[in-house]
Amino acid sequence: MRQKKKAFISLFLTAVLAFALTGCGAAKDAQTAFDTMMQAFQTGDQAQISAYYDFEAVSKFINEEDGAELQDVILSTLKKMTYEVESAEKQDGSAVKISAKVTTLDFSEVMNRYIAQVMAMVASEEYQARVAEMTQQEYQKLLAEQMRTVLEQSDIPTAENSVTVTMVKEDGAWKAGGDKEAFLGALFANLTNAVNSLV
Repeated sequence: MRQKKKAFISLFLTAVLAFALTGCGAAKDAQTAFDTMMQAFQTGDQAQISAYYDFEAVSKFINEEDGAELQDVILSTLKKMTYEVESAEKQDGSAVKISAKVTTLDFSEVMNRYIAQVMAMVASEEYQARVAEMTQQEYQKLLAEQMRTVLEQSDIPTAENSVTVTMVKEDGAWKAGGDKEAFLGALFANLTNAVNSLV
């Protein structure tokens, strides 16, 4: 009887340990996928981002109507992004909740400087002489140049945000799920507030 009890306890502990190790393995794999995704955002590699995240959602958040060139310039700000994973917790099913702190440029300040830059451009004699014959593509290129000028400034403040991303395993690959607005809002800190203040 005692041997059976010991065998049962041993079997139970083995099962618990195996379950715990499985959870740890999943959390580690999900965090690795999260790190790869964040590095893709830092490099601006759209193909790599798309492997983990819906890049169309990124385009819509930045505002795809402003043109691909300006969008690429804004995306390039993430080269300066830093982040720190605080925890990775296994959830029900094949999901892991990643909590991280993200530090990026403060886009409320970026947008203030950008608007001032665009207003100065529009008021210039050179712009006024060209505007009547300017194509949409040329206009968008000028806007991208103004944003580049702003982003070259070294005194733009940063903002730190906490973000939670649920990594979900689909068809053997980890992808980011959860609240896209909250995640992108952390990457492009205060961008939504800055844009809304202009409307």
